Amino acid sequence: MTIHIINNESEFIALKESWNSLIDQMDHGEVFYTWEWNFAYYKKQYKDCKLNIIIIYDSEDKVIAIAPFCFETRDGFRILHPLISLTNQSYLLADYVGIYINKNAHSLRVLEKITDSIVELKDQWDLIEMINFNDRNFYQFYLPTLFEKKGLTVKNYQTSTCPYLLCDEIDEKSTIEHIRIAEKRLKKLQRDHKVEFLIDQPVDKQIWEQMKESRNKLWNLDKETNTLYYFIDYFLGLPDAEKSFEFSYLKVDDQFSCGHFGFKYKEKVYYFVPVQEKRDEHHTGSLLLYKWIGYYKNQGYKVIDFLRGAEKYKFYWTDRSSFNYNFIVHKNDVRFNLYRASNIFKQVVKKFRG
Repeated sequence: MTIHIINNESEFIALKESWNSLIDQMDHGEVFYTWEWNFAYYKKQYKDCKLNIIIIYDSEDKVIAIAPFCFETRDGFRILHPLISLTNQSYLLADYVGIYINKNAHSLRVLEKITDSIVELKDQWDLIEMINFNDRNFYQFYLPTLFEKKGLTVKNYQTSTCPYLLCDEIDEKSTIEHIRIAEKRLKKLQRDHKVEFLIDQPVDKQIWEQMKESRNKLWNLDKETNTLYYFIDYFLGLPDAEKSFEFSYLKVDDQFSCGHFGFKYKEKVYYFVPVQEKRDEHHTGSLLLYKWIGYYKNQGYKVIDFLRGAEKYKFYWTDRSSFNYNFIVHKNDVRFNLYRASNIFKQVVKKFRG
C-alpha cells in the first residue's frame, strides 16, 4: 500500500471518478460519502480550510481508501476533522460521516496507515473530531485502539439513533393500526378534497422555495443563515447531481400541503427533509410518508433510511436502527486543557444567557 495526501483543489477535482468508484465498492456506501457531497461541502463551507485528504493505493495503483480530512482553526485551536463534519454550526448536515474503505481491502492495515499519517502531523493539530461515524462500517471502531497505541487519548460515545426500514419487512415490521388510521384519514381527505400525490418528481424550484418558506415559518428558522438550504441550493447546481435527489410533495385542492426533499443512492432512499405547510387535522405529512414508502417499495428499493433521530413516527414503520458515534482524539498537553476550559466557559455563558 502507498499513501498520498491531497491538499489542493485541482487534485481533489481530478479524484472524482476514483472516489465514487471506491464508494460503490464499500460494504455500506452512503450518498453522503460521494465526491459530489464532499466537494460541495468544501466549496460552500470550508473555503478557508486546509485540505488533508488521505488516499491509500494498492499495489496496482487503485484507490482502496479515502480519509477526507481538513484542518480548521476554530477559536484559536487547530481542529482536524472530516470535510463533511460542520462541527462549528448548529445544524450538522451529513448524517453519516466516516473513513471510506474498499470492502475487499484489509481494513485494519488500511486504518493503521491512515492513523500513522495523522499522527505524523500532530504538530499541526490540537484536536481530532470525528463526528457521526456510523456503526454499520464496523472497522471504524478500531480507531480508538490505534490512536491510543500512539500515546493519544480517545473519547468515544454514542450520539444518535438512526432508524431504517428494510422494504421487504414492511408487512411484518410496520404498525398495522397506524396503517389503518392512515388509510382512513386518506379516504376522508379524498372524499372532501382534491388530493394529488407527486412522488419522485424533478425538482420544482417554485415548490422548493415554498417548502423552505413553510419550514422556516413552522420552526422559526432564518432562511438567510440556514446551513441546510445554503448547501442544497449549491448542490442543485452541480452537474449530474439532480439524479441523486428525491423530491416529493402533496397538493390539496391544487395547493401545496406538504413535501419531502431527500436523496437516493443505489438501492437506498433517504428520508431527509420533510416539510409541512402547517399542522392540520388530516395529518397530511404522515399521509405523504405512507404513500412515499409504498412507492419506493414498489420501485424496487431495498432500504428506506430515516437518518438521525428517534422520533416516534419512524418506529411506526420499523424496529431496526443503526447508531452514530463521536470520536474525540487529543494530546495530553496544555493546549487541549485550554480548549476544554474554553468550551466549559462558553457553555456556562450560554446557560447564563439562556
